[in-house]
Amino acid sequence: MNPFAIVAVAVTIRQMVAGVDLIGRSAEQGLLRAMLDADTEERAVTLRGEPGAGKTVLIEQLCRDARSRGWRVIRTLGVAAEEHFALGGIHQIVFALREFADLLDDRSREILAPVYSGESAATGTSLPLVGAVLTLLSAAARDTPVLTVVDNVHWLDDVSAQVLDGVGRRLTDPGVRIVAALRPLEQYAFSGAGWRDMVLRPLTAQDSGLLLDRSGAQLSAAARERILTAAAGNPLALSELPHCADQITTGSGSLPLTERLVGVFAGRLNQMDPLVQATLLRAALDGSADGAGADRSRYEMHGVESAVASGLLTLNPLGRPVFRLFMIEGVVGV
Repeated sequence: MNPFAIVAVAVTIRQMVAGVDLIGRSAEQGLLRAMLDADTEERAVTLRGEPGAGKTVLIEQLCRDARSRGWRVIRTLGVAAEEHFALGGIHQIVFALREFADLLDDRSREILAPVYSGESAATGTSLPLVGAVLTLLSAAARDTPVLTVVDNVHWLDDVSAQVLDGVGRRLTDPGVRIVAALRPLEQYAFSGAGWRDMVLRPLTAQDSGLLLDRSGAQLSAAARERILTAAAGNPLALSELPHCADQITTGSGSLPLTERLVGVFAGRLNQMDPLVQATLLRAALDGSADGAGADRSRYEMHGVESAVASGLLTLNPLGRPVFRLFMIEGVVGV
């Protein structure tokens, strides 16, 4: 096959992959795609979901769609190690648009100067920064529409989170869109008030089965049921657990984790209060591992709402926090 034919086939494959609806997320995909329409009123959208719910996958799909339609895409990422760096999150946005700084008025450039330089001065109030960032986004969108995507908003520094919050609430420019992805339930400096809020629920039993079957893993009926029960509709768990299906035994009290699952959930555990970490460790050692509905633990966990919100724990039918089966090995440390 000649090189041009190979390139054509590769492009076709990419286009096919980009156009495939995600299992159980077609409604969310449709809403995000509609954001790129000129007549939409949905200009600022929050995407909330637990770790592994599919936020990043949806964002990547939206970015591909936007680029294919001629949008300028600005990607920003909250990082746990930088959440105490004032202005670190907003710096990513304004630095990506620095070529448009000359189009701003003197006052806006003055307000944004500490952001470009990484200084922490003038962070007592975020409102002037909100106006300056809105002006910068509008300047960048004069000739090309701009999509700004912020992933892991829960790890932004407080000032950046407040500024982003205000920018989305006041956004009126028809050439600018903002999507902010974060975890649910917890209290952040970012409230999302005035944004269109989209919550990623766990997949239904039918969609969970379809996603699990897509893995192509040869699973026994017992292993398949065990994975479906433990994953509880979490797309990441449904995609990853089949890779270690050969380690699943009928009598096992927990499921093995892939490196990806450990990375996603252990990182969140490390950010929790030491008292919460100690409570989770004690409960894991005690046997509070049954997330399927039993109530067998001898140790009852209290004050672990943050662990429930992060997805490390779930509530059993009695309302007590318990570990999901795929959270024990590797994440809590037993």
